[in-house]
Amino acid sequence: MFKSLKTDSNDSELAKQLIYGNKLISKEQMKLETLEYIEVWYNRKRRYSTLNYPTNEEFNNQSDQIFLTNLEQLHDFEYRIIFGLE
Repeated sequence: MFKSLKTDSNDSELAKQLIYGNKLISKEQMKLETLEYIEVWYNRKRRYSTLNYPTNEEFNNQSDQIFLTNLEQLHDFEYRIIFGLE
């Protein structure tokens, strides 16, 4: 419904780079270029201050590592419970 100023700013940047910077292209080509922009620049390079400035890719890698560490600890705990080592 309501866009934040940050979203409007990002949309404006997208429009500058994709729409106004290109010759007339097909609707399908515009979709492909928009998806490429989002995946290559926006999701991998844009940083978030609330997350201590990691890129989305760095954040996802950190999250995966935390998940795997917690999973290992859970398995160790279950093993100790099953075999009466607790």
